Amino acid sequence: MQYSTRIGILGLMAIIGSAGVLTGMGEGAPRGGMCDAIEICPTSQMSVFAENCEAMIPDLRDQVVVNLCNPGSDCYTVHQSPAPGTVVGLGDHSIHLSATICTNPLGLGNQNSNDNTPLGNDPCDGAVCFSADGDCTVTFTVNAPDPELVCTEVVADPIQLGSDCLVTVPDVTDNFEVSACVEGSYTVLQSPPAGTTEFSLGGFLTIDVFIDGSKSSCSVSVPVLPYTECPGDFTLFTGFGECTTSMPADLCDLYLPECQLEGRLGIIYSCRSEPPADSPLPVGDNEVRLIVEQCLGVDDCTEITELSCSLTITVEGPPPTLNCPEEPELDPLQIDANCMVTVPDLRDPDLVQACDGTEYELLQFPEPGSIVEVTNDNTLYVRVELSGGKGSDSCTFFVPLIPYILCPDSPQTVDVDENCQAVIPDLTDDVVAPDCCQIGEEQFRGSRCGEIRITQVPVAGTIITEETTVVITIERCFNFNPEPALEAVGDECIVLGTCTVIITPVDKVPPTIQCPAAVTLSADANCGADVPVLTPTVSDNCTSEAALVVTQDPAAGTRIGLGTTVVTLTVADEAGNTASCDVNVTVVDDTPPTITCPTRITIMPDENCEGVVPVPTSEDFAGQFELSDNCTPLDQITLSLSLTAETQLNSGSNMVTVTATDGAGNSASCTVDVFLDNANCLSPAPQPAPTGCDANNQSLNLLFSLLFHSPVCGATCPITVSMVLCGFLALRRNVRRRRR
Repeated sequence: MQYSTRIGILGLMAIIGSAGVLTGMGEGAPRGGMCDAIEICPTSQMSVFAENCEAMIPDLRDQVVVNLCNPGSDCYTVHQSPAPGTVVGLGDHSIHLSATICTNPLGLGNQNSNDNTPLGNDPCDGAVCFSADGDCTVTFTVNAPDPELVCTEVVADPIQLGSDCLVTVPDVTDNFEVSACVEGSYTVLQSPPAGTTEFSLGGFLTIDVFIDGSKSSCSVSVPVLPYTECPGDFTLFTGFGECTTSMPADLCDLYLPECQLEGRLGIIYSCRSEPPADSPLPVGDNEVRLIVEQCLGVDDCTEITELSCSLTITVEGPPPTLNCPEEPELDPLQIDANCMVTVPDLRDPDLVQACDGTEYELLQFPEPGSIVEVTNDNTLYVRVELSGGKGSDSCTFFVPLIPYILCPDSPQTVDVDENCQAVIPDLTDDVVAPDCCQIGEEQFRGSRCGEIRITQVPVAGTIITEETTVVITIERCFNFNPEPALEAVGDECIVLGTCTVIITPVDKVPPTIQCPAAVTLSADANCGADVPVLTPTVSDNCTSEAALVVTQDPAAGTRIGLGTTVVTLTVADEAGNTASCDVNVTVVDDTPPTITCPTRITIMPDENCEGVVPVPTSEDFAGQFELSDNCTPLDQITLSLSLTAETQLNSGSNMVTVTATDGAGNSASCTVDVFLDNANCLSPAPQPAPTGCDANNQSLNLLFSLLFHSPVCGATCPITVSMVLCGFLALRRNVRRRRR
């Protein structure tokens, strides 16, 4: 009979040995002999869920059944590899189980069944041990635990509500983290799925996020924004004759879907427009802004979100109309020399009655700025039409035409003759007035256009003496008669225009002037003179003698010096014509100098008791005279004497005439007593010159002086001896005694 021992899986962990060996004793087996086989537990599969992505190898040795030959005396040991408690990762792991049987010949059956002594150290002391026949392998699978979502707070982007009150569900799975041992071994799903549409009942959409096959899940609330797609642009029409309409009050109904109008789940919506409802909208394009406020919060507004959009409301008013004036006042249009006119722009916007912003166009025929030829002298027809109005509105303007008339220049001047008279010239030849009339052919007598006549008043040749206005008239004259054979009944003229020319007589004849004779003036005490008033003889053809203006240069009273000064006399008439002539005004110095002589000038004798007439320029002599002159400086006045300088003076008084001469040759004289004071000197008495000469009529006059000491003089006195040799010797002796 065999005995089997089974170790249940629930008791494995309690009998794990450190070396993976399980030892036990047989019970109930017969002693003695060796068994033919050993039975080991069948191979099995087991699995566990890991914690922290790891697990420990369990102890499987108690599940092994060992057949003992001698149950009372044999013992066994079960081996396991990897040993129980070994930490392994996820996946399949093989556990190998084997046994060793020992036979105890002594029949000792009390060995410890938990003895895990390795093979070779068998606890069966003295026993023979051998490996049992058979082993097994168990597959141990470590399974990963279910992944878990990390449900932290997730802030999701708002989503937009559609016009159908549906929202497109966003993908929020990327906003979550997953706790798992194997990355990618799970699938994160959400409900509702991303991309699907859901009906929104309020301001939030709840999305559940979970892991496929797991109970781990999270929820996120996604804000739902109000529907913000603006209504399309549209057009409104005003009433008849009106240029505004009212801002619609139901734009918010168009802006928000019905599911939002009352607000749900505590969410409050408000909608307003700018401009406000019922405000006036003018004709044209009006930019309108719609504003929605969303209050996030169930009981109170903790956060307000403002959304807006813009659209264009086009307001169309009544069609424009053209109001033509009954009698418009238009400026006349000037015809040029070629009978052409430049068409003015008569498209006045004031003629149009239309609302602001209404589009229209004014057309004109002929076009503004175009140059057209006129066929008469009266009117240019211009038509203005309204394009875009209610029909064929148009206005016809009759623009008055001014015939081209080129008038002579005005004012004009004509020269007067010697009698101060002028003649009006013929001005009609200077008028240019082309005939632009082209009406039909000749009928009756003369053209239907008549003829151009140009006349002037006063007529050419009229004598004038003052400014005169000449009026030139340009007329178109007709001379009709129903019967061509009859004589014309008279002229009928139409005035086309007038010219006014002012004719002014101009005096271009200068006056005549005849200057007086040359004038000589005496220099006064200041060696000058004043220019006198010079009166010429003058006359003029137009200006009276009393009205002629005479000027002179230099003017009368001007101070001039010696010499000749040319004084120009100019006469001017009332027309500004002038004539001139020159007068020589000469200032001469004809005033003699003044000289005052002293009563006496004493000359002391020299060592010879003699004296001579002094030199006039000597300082001692000239300084004794008082001199003055109006023009010549004192140092330039010349003094001359009646006696020649160095002339021997007689003893005593010598009357000398002194003459002072200025630079102009004027002179004045005075007499001075030049007294030779030689009273204390001896001098021979004057003797008559001896007469008689030699055969050659030659005489010899010896004059010499002798000095001697005179007790009478008390000094050495000269003795003058004069000898005249003329056949004989004469000696005269003159001794003077000094006066005491």
